[in-house]
Amino acid sequence: MKKKTVALLLALTALFGMGTGAFAASNNETISALLNRQIVVTYNGEKQSFVDAAGNTVYPISYLGTTYLPVRAISNLLNISVDWDGATNTVILGSDEKQPVNLVDRSNSGGTQFSWIITDASQLSFSGSDGIQEFQNGVVWHQWNANMSYNPDRVMTFDVSGYNQISFTAAADVRSMVTLYDQNDQTITSFELQPGEMVSKTINLNGATQISFASDYPDLSLASNKDGYVYMYDPVLS
Repeated sequence: MKKKTVALLLALTALFGMGTGAFAASNNETISALLNRQIVVTYNGEKQSFVDAAGNTVYPISYLGTTYLPVRAISNLLNISVDWDGATNTVILGSDEKQPVNLVDRSNSGGTQFSWIITDASQLSFSGSDGIQEFQNGVVWHQWNANMSYNPDRVMTFDVSGYNQISFTAAADVRSMVTLYDQNDQTITSFELQPGEMVSKTINLNGATQISFASDYPDLSLASNKDGYVYMYDPVLS
């Protein structure tokens, strides 16, 4: 139902039940449309009637084969808050603040030989010093020989624009120095993990618009054949 709701709201127009006189004339266009009282709208099997902010009945409009419904009436029906910003001519549906989102659902550069979104269910279960813990999603980094230092060609990058911090559980099956990078390959933060360790992290993104993570063995002089995996489990942006 959620996808249908979003699709429906995106199709709504400025039949909003609020003043729209502030629109610049250059952005307006006079059209001929049909106030269509014959159209019936049902929701979960029940026939609906719509009213504006003043309680007056409003009807669908038909224009060039498309049916337009009143935003306020539909948002009230679906229990979605609605507001109007006259200064910017903006219809605001829901909260005007970004809601927390899973990092793995954000646009990204795609997986590489060394980094990818976890799809193998067995990798979402980590057995460490605190026992076995199950996770919903995550990103993995293959620490191959551990002397393969961070390289932009090896990491997977994620779009984090508009978000201020990321929270996740870090885990590793090999001693690792984990680094989170921004879009300029600059370090946001670094921390060390011991084999079998799981650590919860909340990190300020410091204005980053993209992030990636990678790791190396902390002492590269001892890094030969320190092959293993580092995980960023259940990463959430907020």
